[in-house]
Amino acid sequence: MGYSRAPMPLPNSGFESDVFSNATITSDLQIPASFIRNNQTPTPVPTNSLDGSPLPTNDHITSLLVSSDNDVPSYVQPFIYTLLRDSNSQAKTSIALSSAHKDQKVIGDHYAYNPVAIYELIIGNIGTCAIKDETIVFDNGNVSLVQGQGLVTVEVTNNTNNIVIHSQIGIRDVYEIKGGNSKCFGVQLNNNRKWILYTDNLSINVQRNDNTGMFQLAFNGRSGIIQLFPDTSDQNSLLSMDFNTIANLLKLGNYVQKMTVSTSSESNDILQFNYKLKYADREALVFLLPHHLLDLKMSYIEKASLQLYSTVYGTMEGFYTSGKILFDYSKQEDDLSSYDILSDKKNSVFHQKINHLLDDLTSIREVLVNNDFQQCMNNLENESNLDSMYFSGKVFNKYAWLLYVSAELLHDHDLSEQLFTKITQCLNKFIQNQQILPLLYDTKWGGIISSGDMSQDFGNSMYNDHHFHYGYFVLTFAILGWYKPDWFSQNKFYSDLLLRDYCNIDDTDDKFVKFRNFSWFEGHSWANGVWPSLDGRDQESSSEDYNSVYTMFLYGSATKNYKMQQIAKLQLNIMKRSNNIYFLYKDKDLNNEVSINEMKKNKVCGIFFQNKIDYATYFGLNTEYIHMIHFIPGTFISRYIRDNEFVSEEWNQKLKDIHIDNNGWNGLLKLNRALISPDSISFFKDVNLNRNNLDNGQSQTLSLILAILWNT
Repeated sequence: MGYSRAPMPLPNSGFESDVFSNATITSDLQIPASFIRNNQTPTPVPTNSLDGSPLPTNDHITSLLVSSDNDVPSYVQPFIYTLLRDSNSQAKTSIALSSAHKDQKVIGDHYAYNPVAIYELIIGNIGTCAIKDETIVFDNGNVSLVQGQGLVTVEVTNNTNNIVIHSQIGIRDVYEIKGGNSKCFGVQLNNNRKWILYTDNLSINVQRNDNTGMFQLAFNGRSGIIQLFPDTSDQNSLLSMDFNTIANLLKLGNYVQKMTVSTSSESNDILQFNYKLKYADREALVFLLPHHLLDLKMSYIEKASLQLYSTVYGTMEGFYTSGKILFDYSKQEDDLSSYDILSDKKNSVFHQKINHLLDDLTSIREVLVNNDFQQCMNNLENESNLDSMYFSGKVFNKYAWLLYVSAELLHDHDLSEQLFTKITQCLNKFIQNQQILPLLYDTKWGGIISSGDMSQDFGNSMYNDHHFHYGYFVLTFAILGWYKPDWFSQNKFYSDLLLRDYCNIDDTDDKFVKFRNFSWFEGHSWANGVWPSLDGRDQESSSEDYNSVYTMFLYGSATKNYKMQQIAKLQLNIMKRSNNIYFLYKDKDLNNEVSINEMKKNKVCGIFFQNKIDYATYFGLNTEYIHMIHFIPGTFISRYIRDNEFVSEEWNQKLKDIHIDNNGWNGLLKLNRALISPDSISFFKDVNLNRNNLDNGQSQTLSLILAILWNT
């Protein structure tokens, strides 16, 4: 029987000056009653917060909001901040500063990291602290924590205690900078690290401890600023320059207070970093990461002759800005319209090559009807009835792709209806929030979490991996909504809720933090949630990260939400760059000062922390685990991120000698191989394929289709 779905109105694709402005997921921002319970959640009570929920659970501020027996750093590239507690009151009354250094890395057998708890400078007597937005608010001053900031700046207010700066390492020498009029000093530590110190409207008293011979600096005056910058250059040390030269190089006196994103008035394909500066009529110094430089427009900025080393991203380049930095993603190769497989225009990679699929239609139908369809009908209820949003979501998504193939390629109405009915019947218990571990709205931080304990479902209840888990569900709903809009309109509150949790785009939504997982500055997401971690947030599955954003891209298509699609498009454009620099390593990128070079021989990073790269996974050290966790689940967007050059090198250097059978990782290896070779097509065509050779979220049908499309 032929199949034709009801048309939906096309999205408003007219140009708007900023796609982030007035962007929404839904007009109904209430939390459904079934998600609101009085159950105690394992999430810790946020510490030191002046904000009510929602709070950031997966970014550089999170460490400062989580109580810990240790003093846990916050990684604000290119600086490392640590709040230190008073030994008597246990209140956080000091802030320690560190900077990363290439010669200080610790290299192990499968990991590399920067040492922690080496406090180069400590700012003390600043009072007790609290966190508001991206600012540490002390009794006597504020410190903004903006990624890419050029200077550490303390805005001193109500200084009655004489703020002091000393060092755990020891300040060996203090130099007054020529022409600085006692406002600018160079300090040299016992390990020969150097910092520039500048103050405005405060006087500096240099004090020497007669017992240790070490120095500290005391600041007098009620209000002003203290600015600090690590002098990491051996050949052109700032300490040898005069004050005017240093002031011009560092743009002393001005600084970044906040950064937001928008799209440019020139084009919705131009991402704009908007910096709030202390003085809008003057330039300030900022640092950019390596992936930023690939698309940087030099409008509004000027390159500085300054570099600082980051913890894991390699060398950061300095720039001067008056408040805006632009990145252009309007190139032909960044056009993602062909990856919108749900588009009514039918111009996607699926539709462009559909004749090649028709040549193998008999095999595709045979695999779908005899294998995957039977599996769905017989096993979906048991496969999905789990205490894990992650594994349940993967299963639903696996069978949702069958529905897409049945409806769009086979045009089989009866088969599609059976699949739709089965999927929605099993999905209904989740929609009603009656699964084994129902979801809860957590009022401590503001998010949808599992009602399980912190050890269950990969720590979902502690905000671990929400974009991985919920992305599978939202993509399932996108396909179901594409197929049957009427059903979708009655049930989309569920997928809306999950999307709001992990990738909220709505400024008016006061129930969820914006972009919980994704960092617009770092260009990828963080998976680790509200845990105290000395190495900061981490992520081990870069591919499930971009899968969750591709999900939003397709969800925007299903809901005809142009702004949502455009935001997701920008994210995917950025992730293509960041993934191929920080997570996936090509031979040509060896020794180019990007990421931690010693790890590049492994071809993939493994677990990527804010302070460490660990060629491993949390569940084992098998090579197939470490590599395929950066490929899973394997969908249309995999081709956009993973280019032939990388996949070929990875296969030849790391994967070709792995021979496993009766193991789900085998199916992922074969599908990844299909990106560069037709050899895998026969594997997925086998109607007698041992299903144990497929990942639990992998359908034989979609794998066969992708293998054909990737090799035509």
